[in-house]
Amino acid sequence: MSAQNHQPVTPETPVTQPAASFEPAESRGDARPVSFFRRFLSQPEAKFGLVLTGLVLLVAIAGPFVVPAWTGYGPTSYAGKPFQYDIFGTDNLGRDVLSRFLEGGWRLLLYSALATVLGVGLGTVLGMLAAFRGGWMDSAIMRTGDVLLAIPQLVFAMLAITVLGPQAGCSWWSSASPTHRAWPA
Repeated sequence: MSAQNHQPVTPETPVTQPAASFEPAESRGDARPVSFFRRFLSQPEAKFGLVLTGLVLLVAIAGPFVVPAWTGYGPTSYAGKPFQYDIFGTDNLGRDVLSRFLEGGWRLLLYSALATVLGVGLGTVLGMLAAFRGGWMDSAIMRTGDVLLAIPQLVFAMLAITVLGPQAGCSWWSSASPTHRAWPA
């Protein structure tokens, strides 16, 4: 019994089951527990999430190969007047946004994988360095991390654009601006 339910058990006191029963995991009949993957797939939310993730990966990977067939335009070719409304429309230079979206999917996967590898690698090295050296180096690394975590990501991205210039990979900013919504007549 737990310390919270510390009552003496007498013949008049009914014995109750604990709130959480620890039953063995579901088995297949051979005393081995069901695998994580089977339990995961038994949930409908997990199936839905896997289908959505697969769809996004399929579009990102197959997108560059089907751009001309689906849209009729290349990612850099002129498609019409700027800010023309179509499925995704055109950008400020008249390029088809759907073809640019499909073309950029694999880059997004590549950049996210590289950012993950870089973050895990750099974090591991800095964490090990701070743990083994200790002292002032530990304090300097931890305070630098605290400062970087205190800055909101959008503000940090705008600071990077200001320092590095608009051609540092964020040329989409001007077409996403709410001030550029309509083409002047």
